[in-house]
Amino acid sequence: LTCPSGIGSRCEPFGLALNPRADRLYVSNSAADSVTVVDPANLTAVATWSLRRDGTVRTPRELAVSPDGRLLYVSNQAAGTVSILATDDGRVVAEPQVGTGPRGLGFLPDGRVVVANRESDTLTLLDPTTHQVITAATLEPGSRPVAVQVVGDPINRIYVLEQATNRVESFTFDLRPAPDIPGPIPVGAGPVAIVYDPRVQRLYVACGSDNSIWRIDLPQSSVQFTVFGPTQPNRFNSMAVYPGPSPGEALLVVTGADNQTFRNNLVGFVKVSDPTNPASAQAGDGPWGVVVFTRPASPAPPPTPTPTPGSGPSPSARPCPAPGWVCLYLPILSR
Repeated sequence: LTCPSGIGSRCEPFGLALNPRADRLYVSNSAADSVTVVDPANLTAVATWSLRRDGTVRTPRELAVSPDGRLLYVSNQAAGTVSILATDDGRVVAEPQVGTGPRGLGFLPDGRVVVANRESDTLTLLDPTTHQVITAATLEPGSRPVAVQVVGDPINRIYVLEQATNRVESFTFDLRPAPDIPGPIPVGAGPVAIVYDPRVQRLYVACGSDNSIWRIDLPQSSVQFTVFGPTQPNRFNSMAVYPGPSPGEALLVVTGADNQTFRNNLVGFVKVSDPTNPASAQAGDGPWGVVVFTRPASPAPPPTPTPTPGSGPSPSARPCPAPGWVCLYLPILSR
């Protein structure tokens, strides 16, 4: 999959988001101020939506699809806004101003949206109906919040990844510091991504500067170093979790590269049950976003009718279909 026609040869895809039905993948084109809609079954672009309604450069980064699949939220790093698009036709429903350099997005259980503003060191909470700012919170100056992970019942917390201070902060759904957490949770150097496995109430943090992955067990917020990533000195860019058939078989999928020379462009696979033996696969130049999902099992073919006596020879026996394939999709796009 390359830059769609009509937006130029330099699109620099950055963020990825999958809709709840897993039949549409959204890609932010950070250099073209647009979002491309992709059919994940064959990785073909079906539409490209422009985010420019005026002459303002937006530089879209991260994306998030509403739980009902009707709205797509896009953080615009250069404009300090969040574009909210209708997924049926790509029209811009609203574009509220948030903080400076917005990046990570997350949905609260009631539909509110939290935004991490990296350059202004703030969090912003958006109303799901009016799309206006409800409230905001200011973090430590220079902390550089880059990603958020919302954890619902029974934890009910927002975890914020602070890239410059190498830690994770915990907040209530009203953006107040979590009263049950004594302080920030330290992780490795230059954290870039945070994911959650609800089956074991566990967070994983990928750190780009030292290629480490850290595990945070909830609700105690106990932190543990897990593993150094595969084939250093790749710098991690993003991470996703593939749950696997059981909690002990979860797989962490990380993208990494030397973003200056575009060497060692790899996708890493880390088993949580055996993190000391990661695997890797080659990717295109500068891999960034990653999403993981499973394709439903193919339906079984209709049964072969039983011939009635005298109606002719019996049909030849056909083998039973194999169990449904579990597919791991890694749409690695050049940045």
